[in-house]
Amino acid sequence: MIFVTCTVPRATLTGVGRPLAVALLVGVLTLAALCVPTAAFAGTYTWSMPSDFTATPPGSNPDHDRYGTTSWSYAQGPSGTLQFSSGFDGGLAGWSDDPSNPQAFVAVNPTDSTVAGIGPGQFAMQPAEQGSIALAWTSPVAGTASVSGSIIQVNPSDASCGFSWSLSSSGTTFASGSGGGILPPTPVTVAQGATIYLVIQDTSTSYRASCVTAAVTAAVTMPSTPPTLALWNPGTVIRGRQPVFSGIASSGFGIWGLITVRVYRSSAAGHVLAQTVIAGRVNGGYSVQASPRLPNGAYTAQAEQDDAAGDRAFSGIVAFTLDNTTPRVTLRSLGRKPLLLARPTFAGTAGTGPGTSNVIYIGIYPGARVSATPVRQLLTRRSARGLFSLTVAQGLGLPDGAYTAVAAQVGPGSSGVSSPQRFQVKLHSPAVTIDSPAIGALVTNPKPVFSGQAGAVAGDFPAVTLAVYRGALPIGRPLFTARVIRRRAVWSVTSPRTLAVGLYTAVARQSDDAGHSGIAAAHIFFVPPPPRVIGFIVNLDRQGYASVEVTCTTAGGTCSGDVLALTQGAFQPVPGGPQGPLRVLFAHVSIPAGQAVLVRQKLPSQVFQALRRARAVGLLVSASLSASGYPPIRISVPRLLVVS
Repeated sequence: MIFVTCTVPRATLTGVGRPLAVALLVGVLTLAALCVPTAAFAGTYTWSMPSDFTATPPGSNPDHDRYGTTSWSYAQGPSGTLQFSSGFDGGLAGWSDDPSNPQAFVAVNPTDSTVAGIGPGQFAMQPAEQGSIALAWTSPVAGTASVSGSIIQVNPSDASCGFSWSLSSSGTTFASGSGGGILPPTPVTVAQGATIYLVIQDTSTSYRASCVTAAVTAAVTMPSTPPTLALWNPGTVIRGRQPVFSGIASSGFGIWGLITVRVYRSSAAGHVLAQTVIAGRVNGGYSVQASPRLPNGAYTAQAEQDDAAGDRAFSGIVAFTLDNTTPRVTLRSLGRKPLLLARPTFAGTAGTGPGTSNVIYIGIYPGARVSATPVRQLLTRRSARGLFSLTVAQGLGLPDGAYTAVAAQVGPGSSGVSSPQRFQVKLHSPAVTIDSPAIGALVTNPKPVFSGQAGAVAGDFPAVTLAVYRGALPIGRPLFTARVIRRRAVWSVTSPRTLAVGLYTAVARQSDDAGHSGIAAAHIFFVPPPPRVIGFIVNLDRQGYASVEVTCTTAGGTCSGDVLALTQGAFQPVPGGPQGPLRVLFAHVSIPAGQAVLVRQKLPSQVFQALRRARAVGLLVSASLSASGYPPIRISVPRLLVVS
C-alpha cells in the first residue's frame, strides 16, 4: 500500500487559491496514492487594500474580496458622509465628502498619468481641514491579524502643513506617527466582527489640501485554521447496495463546503483511482453515494476538505469490500414436445455464495413473454449445492396452453434470473363442437350452414373436418366431407351438396400436435319437404274477386313481398283488342311467420267475363318474400283457376 504525506510548505500554501489546489490534487491522484492524515502547516489569508473603485458600480463593494466578505470600508471624522464618484480632482475615483468640490476623500488614480501628485494606480487619503479620514478593515474571523504597509506624504511643503496617522482597534492604538512612515507587520488581536482603523488626521497650522494627502498601502494577513474531517462509512463488507460515504466535516471562515471522496480499487499491485465523488457539507456532516455504480471488489476510500488558504485536510483511510454478485440461476428445459400432464416438474441450479437467498422463485407466464401477469408463482428452496426441484402442486395444475417459465434468486446485489424456458401443456384433445344445425333440427335449407366451436389453445391444429352421412348413424362412406380453417375458436362452412329430403348425421373432427383427436358429438338432423307457400288453387268468385292462400314459412319475423298470378294461355278480353296472358292477381303482402293469409283482388269486368267463359284456366303463381334474418323465399308454381 502506497501512502504519501500530503502536506506542502507554508510558503507554497500561502495565497493558494482553489484552481492551484485542484492542480495539486490532480498531481497526487495521478500517482494513485493515499494521503496520510497529518497536522498540515496552516496557510494564510491576505486582504490587500482595494485599488479598483469602478468594477462594481456605484462602488458600494469596492474591495471585491476573494474570500467572500466585504472587509474594507471608509469613514470621515469627526462626522460626515462620504459619497462615491467615478471622477474628481482631474480623474480620481473613490469616496469623497463632496464630489463637485472634494476636500476629504479616499480615492485611487485609475488613469495612466499622475493626478494631483498621485501616481497611476496609487491609493490616496486626504482629510478635511482639522478633520480625519479613515480606512477600515473588519475581521470576518477571530484571531491575530498582521497589518503591514506604508504611508507617504504626497506633496510635502513646509512644517506648517502635515498630518498624523494611527492604527487602532477597539480603542487600542497599535502604531502611530507623523507624516510618512512604514507599518511594520503589526500583530493585532481581533474578535470576529472587530474593525481595525488606519486614520489620517489633519495637523497643519496652515491647511492646504495638497500637503495633507497621503499615499497609502496596507495589507492584513491572518493564519488559517486547517479543516479537520473524518470518514466513518461505508463499513467493511457491503452487499445488496452501493457504498455510501459519510462522516463529519469542518465549517468556518474560508473552509470549502464541498468534500471530495476518492475511491481506489485495491489489489496486490497497489491502488488505482476508481472514482471521485463530491459531497456537500450539511450540519457539520456529509454523505454521498458512489456514482456511477462500482463493480465488485476490494476498495479503499479517503475524504478531503480544503480551505481558501490552500490547506488540505485528509480523513483516515477506510477499506471495504463490495460484494454485489448476481447469482447465476439456470432452469432446465422441459423439452419441445407437448407435455401430457398438467403438473410439470421444474429443476435447475442456483447460486450458493455469501448473501444469496436459499429461496428460489419460479414464475409461469402465459404465452411467450414474461411481461404478462404470471398464472402461477411458486417457491422452493435450493440445496447446499445449489440444486432445486419443484413439481406443481395438486390443485395448481396448468390448463392446456403455451407457457414461459423463469427462475429467480435474490443475491447480495441484484436478483439472478434464469433464461426463459418455453413449454406446452396438452393434456386434452381439441374442444370441437357442432352448434348448427342442432341435434334433431328440421333443416329447411337444402344447402345448410354448419358451424360450431373449435379448439384454439396452443397445439390445436387450425383445420376442422366435417363429415355428413345419410341416415341416423355415422357409418359407411360419408355423403361428403368439408375441411375448414377455424377463425379464432369458431368454424363455419356451407354444405357443398344440395341435400334431398331425408335424415342425416353430421360429425366434426379436430386434431392437435400431441396426437389427440377431438370428435364432436354426432348431430342428427332432418331435411323436410319444401314448405307450401302458395295454395293449391286460385278461386274466382261470382263477384269478380280472385283469391289464393299464401303462407309465411320462416321460423320468425314477418314475410314481406309481392304475389303475382298470370294466365298460362293467351286471351282477348275485348273483341278486336290485344291478345295475351292476363294478370289475374298482383298484391303486396306482409305475413307474420308461420301464418297464412288469403290474398284477394277484384278483376276488371272484361277480364272477369273472359275467364268465366273459359271456366278452367291454368295459372303460374309467383311469390317473392323476405324476412329479416332468414333466407328469402322465391317460388313460382302452376295452379288452376277455379270459378265458383
